Amino acid sequence: MKAYKASMVFAPLAMVGLFLILTVPVIEFGEAGTYDADETRYHYPTVQKILSKWPAVDLANDPDSAVSPGYHYFLATILHFAGGGIHTLRYVNLLFSLGVPLALFFYARRFTADWQVCLMLLPLVSSNYLVKAACWVVTDNAALLLAVITLLLLFSGRDSSKQLCAAGGVAALATFTRQLHVWLAIPIAVSGVFFVSKTRTFSRLVLAVAAGFAPLVILVILYQAWNGFVPPAWESMSVKLSLCPIAYILSVFAIFGVFFVPFQSVRQAGAWLVDLRVQLAAAFGLATAVLTPTSYSHAEGRWGGYLWEVARHLPVIWDRSVLFAAAAPVGAALVAIMFIEIKRTGATREAFLWIASVAGWGVSFVINRQVFHRYYEPMVLAFLLIAVFQLHTSASPKPMKLPLRRMMALGVMQIIITAATVLRGLVSDGVH
Repeated sequence: MKAYKASMVFAPLAMVGLFLILTVPVIEFGEAGTYDADETRYHYPTVQKILSKWPAVDLANDPDSAVSPGYHYFLATILHFAGGGIHTLRYVNLLFSLGVPLALFFYARRFTADWQVCLMLLPLVSSNYLVKAACWVVTDNAALLLAVITLLLLFSGRDSSKQLCAAGGVAALATFTRQLHVWLAIPIAVSGVFFVSKTRTFSRLVLAVAAGFAPLVILVILYQAWNGFVPPAWESMSVKLSLCPIAYILSVFAIFGVFFVPFQSVRQAGAWLVDLRVQLAAAFGLATAVLTPTSYSHAEGRWGGYLWEVARHLPVIWDRSVLFAAAAPVGAALVAIMFIEIKRTGATREAFLWIASVAGWGVSFVINRQVFHRYYEPMVLAFLLIAVFQLHTSASPKPMKLPLRRMMALGVMQIIITAATVLRGLVSDGVH
């Protein structure tokens, strides 16, 4: 077997092996935690309800959770034909979870060495939140996988009608898994604009519009069934208009973005600081943190995650946490820097596609009352990885040097955190 072929097999196997080490013991012996409670109270009962009357579909009454029942229908179908119970479904969910890093691996390996890709993916593979969502029957990782596949189809650079249609179809499935993933219509629309601008034919325009509308059609169907964005029983608990999720998302970008941003010299950093686009982004980040309450509050859904645990011990001014007032501007600036650097390489389409994806995803949470860290970390890491891939693989004659050491350092820290909070069963109600 040739060396390059061997690495194509053994590199992802090593990555899968690490993920299984982090997850299988929890599936078999793990203690109860927040994800276990979600599985027991909401997701598995939904699957059982659907299974009891399979193949009948009742969108209005089937869900016992606040999310779309698409994944539950799939899991119920598995049980109908293959038998088994909750243990079986945990391993099905584990396979979906493995798909997230594997999809990113096979996308990125076209441009760089296989083992380098594995090291780049280490922060995501060992993420406490990706791991925990892989151990119990919840919808987090299934929806994440579909969102990542949609984005990778759009970032493939092929701009073909088949790619656009496939992205629309996968985005529709993602929306049927978690309705907030309707945000995928935005990057599909941006990709469609670039696609149509090249072809300038009416048939391609219709195709682009149809692809973008696919996830919207799913959301409309769900809205009609529920008379809202969530099942009626969850309306008061899940829906609230607030900028707090944006401030939290930007803060997550801040803590992880420093490990991914393509810093190469002090002069480059100085240029970023005086760039008006970076300054405006930082101002926007500050606004999200001060225009809405961002203090720790279990009653208001502002809890659950590392940042909330830190925020609860730091000063609060007029119900605004100083942590987010400091971190959100940094995160917004780092997002702007990533956009600027991708665009600087000549990858204009990819730059706008990336920033539209980040913006669309973030905005989708402004109606979400529950601001849990678990909703954000894996997707933020996926966005940062995709950005680094674009910087390294663009058409520029001198692609950006990979921040591999920083990404490896983050990966090691993630492994330590995951080992402490998951494998040792040290999951508290405040960190989930």
